[in-house]
Amino acid sequence: SKNFKPVRKIFKHGGIIREAYINIQLSSHYELKNEEFILEQVNDMEKAITEFRDSGKKYLKTLKTTHNEIEGDLETITDEQVNEFYKSQLEQIAVTLSSNQFNEALHDARKKIKTLVYNRKVAATALEGNLDLNHNYLDKLQGQIGDWHDTILAIQLFSAPNLNAKPVITRIKRQHTRLQRSISKLSADFWKRTVYADK
Repeated sequence: SKNFKPVRKIFKHGGIIREAYINIQLSSHYELKNEEFILEQVNDMEKAITEFRDSGKKYLKTLKTTHNEIEGDLETITDEQVNEFYKSQLEQIAVTLSSNQFNEALHDARKKIKTLVYNRKVAATALEGNLDLNHNYLDKLQGQIGDWHDTILAIQLFSAPNLNAKPVITRIKRQHTRLQRSISKLSADFWKRTVYADK
């Protein structure tokens, strides 16, 4: 929607902060010994944070304006619609996991799982008696897929010409393989393990 275009710009600005933060976290986690790179990321993050903070009032005004523009178009969602949404999302996730392919579709499935998990309290009343979800299982699964995706980002980051940290990359690739095995086991019988807790 065109109404969300200004909001997307805010998220894009926040993404600059997030990217630098992730690079710092990955460097720490995999013990990258490159002070120049780490300092560069810290400086980039601090600069972006300052700019974001300075734009705070403008961003809040943008969010309020967008909210006012779409508020009149929002409709009440029925319990049945909530249930249909959850079932549809779970079916899409199940199809992706059943292919056992480690690609961007798996990362998209993780986003869907996070949406279901993060909205569990809001959706609880609508789902009661219809879908008894094992949120602990879903949270564990999305966490492992997130860790797997982080290894892809780390390999890309540390393969850059200015870093080319081959020993670090070797360690990450081993972890990457372990996570793929773990995800394959954890995602087996997804539907049964998701809908019937502790089964």
